[in-house]
Amino acid sequence: ERLAGYGIYGWSPDILHIFARSLWVATWVTVASIALAYPLAFAIARLSGRARWVALALLVVPMSINLVIRTYAWELLLSPQLPLAALAARLGLIDPGHALYPSTFAVYLGMVSYSLPYAVLPIYTNVERLDPAIAEAARDLYASRARVFLRAVLPQTVPGLSVAVLLTFVPAMGMFVVTDRLGGS
Repeated sequence: ERLAGYGIYGWSPDILHIFARSLWVATWVTVASIALAYPLAFAIARLSGRARWVALALLVVPMSINLVIRTYAWELLLSPQLPLAALAARLGLIDPGHALYPSTFAVYLGMVSYSLPYAVLPIYTNVERLDPAIAEAARDLYASRARVFLRAVLPQTVPGLSVAVLLTFVPAMGMFVVTDRLGGS
């Protein structure tokens, strides 16, 4: 009922607007998370022994930290007192003395950092089990790197990719309160 724009006071286009913005932000966050997850999954899969376990632990540990604490940490990291805001000011992205938080960039950064482990882990499980002979055969047939990825690697990682998309898109859609903040910045 509320999805169609009806609330306790009757029909309101605001609900549809918030839903459309949530859909846009969730799509963007999912695409960004997947784009970062593939290289990270390959990098972790190339590690051996203890280094691989350390990398996986560093990926999983933030998942055990409360979302409110992680959000507050990003707020502190993006404050004007720390070098990130000073660097952004030197690059002309923000006015000197201003913070990167609150901003649309901060919302996207926080949501992608929240979603990234959920995107990396399912893709990593497929990357770890890749058949290297298929990619090698594509390279032997003079396929470009992009073609090797699209024709040899991607089909082998589709199960992990589909799980990664679900694990990032669905929670991002559920953060409609966060995306409502984007309208005010």
